[in-house]
Amino acid sequence: MQLVPTRILPVALSSILALAGCSGTGGTSLSDAGTDAGTDAGTDAGVDAGAVPTINAFTAAPNSLPTGGGPVALTWDVTGATALSIDQGVGAVAPLDAGTKTVLVGATTTFTLTATNATGNSTMTAPVTVAPVPPTQTVSGTVVDDNGQPVSGETVLIVAASFSQMVVSDADGAFTVADVPTPYDATIVEAAQAIQYKGLTRPDPSLTAFIFLPNNSSATLTGHFDGGIFPETQGYVTDFIFASPQTVKNLQDQPSGAFSATIAWPGPTTTAGTLYALQIHIDAGLPADYPSYGALSGVVLQAGETSAGQVVNLSPVTAGFLSGTVTFPTNYNLLFKSQCRGIQRDNEVRAAGERIRTRFGYSGRSTVGRPSEFRHFSLHGDTIYVDTI
Repeated sequence: MQLVPTRILPVALSSILALAGCSGTGGTSLSDAGTDAGTDAGTDAGVDAGAVPTINAFTAAPNSLPTGGGPVALTWDVTGATALSIDQGVGAVAPLDAGTKTVLVGATTTFTLTATNATGNSTMTAPVTVAPVPPTQTVSGTVVDDNGQPVSGETVLIVAASFSQMVVSDADGAFTVADVPTPYDATIVEAAQAIQYKGLTRPDPSLTAFIFLPNNSSATLTGHFDGGIFPETQGYVTDFIFASPQTVKNLQDQPSGAFSATIAWPGPTTTAGTLYALQIHIDAGLPADYPSYGALSGVVLQAGETSAGQVVNLSPVTAGFLSGTVTFPTNYNLLFKSQCRGIQRDNEVRAAGERIRTRFGYSGRSTVGRPSEFRHFSLHGDTIYVDTI
């Protein structure tokens, strides 16, 4: 090491003693003064001079938004920062200790807060989730009457979240709405009532308007049943139905086993359909068992003529039991509930005295290819809610 010469100046002894005395009696040395000043300054400011900023909290509210997004408040609480910034295009923010910045969020985003000082920086994230746009589809449906015939001129309202469009059924009862989110609600809007179908997902709904087109043709049908219990004894009845694309007719019970009926229908002068027969044993107003069932297809009726000699073969069937609980939207009142016996939807069993109870239990036949169906109807104002299982 190289020695650097120092010039020594004469100093009075009293001055040396005075300096020594100051130091020895609690005075602050030059080196101590510098250290204490630096430490005290850092302590008084509440910051450790050698520490990075502390982010106590960084939040986004709300942190979950519906489709399309919306405003979000980004709030922070930070100690010891000389600068704050938020990414995703927000930039520098203030105040440096605690504050809030409102931003618009249109898609799922994670915001990062960066707090900086001379020592370094700290970060904390706040995620915001935006619900995705639901899938859409083109809905091409049909409005039909209670016989399944197309109805023109019916107003149909399709609603899904913020989507809403109104259309009118054409001459074939058809309507089409593009870009419909799922699930959606379809409502037939009429002058005196509205019929709503809720939570649909299929692209080809068939909406029943619960109206009947006027009949302009009729024919006579005759024949007999082969099998079953005939002549019928007390407690036994036979549900007898003719069903075609133009009409569904619930014919009268035929206790002798022979039948003759006049059937009317709207539209063309010829209709072709199927005869269905279900023999039922009734006990206390409800079906107890089903002795026999049969169907005859290819029955053709010509307006003004008689279709004679029809034979419906009946065979034994097994029975099951359908039970459960009815649920319907808030503010709706239950009108009635019914079980269709699986022949056609007009053929219903309605339990006397149970029209307004939400629990149900019905005996039903079990025939391959012809399932039973349960429906309930509830009312809110002029809107009918229909649910089918």
